[in-house]
Amino acid sequence: MQYVLGLSHLVAILFFTTLARSGQSFADLSRLASTTFLKEARTAAEVARENPNLYFEIQRLNRHSADLFTLVQGSLADIEAAALANEAEPFVELMRRGRAFFPESLPAELE
Repeated sequence: MQYVLGLSHLVAILFFTTLARSGQSFADLSRLASTTFLKEARTAAEVARENPNLYFEIQRLNRHSADLFTLVQGSLADIEAAALANEAEPFVELMRRGRAFFPESLPAELE
């Protein structure tokens, strides 16, 4: 459940929290938005409209939340290092690992 609920909610909350702190309006960002941004925004907006107390309980009462936050922080550090490296290979390797994680074809309900 830590990955299915905790991580998916955390990513959405991170997305909208970062955008809210950016100083940019959604209207301004959406004018320049890519398909990926709009997909992420749709999911994050749905999460933002949910019951915040329920989402707090999902994060707080999950005994693995601290481990999840540590894992996410490490993943973010790896992505940062790869994105700021002088060569593409570290970033390309992250992308390769992501591609290898998912099946070639996702179930129709995910599309």
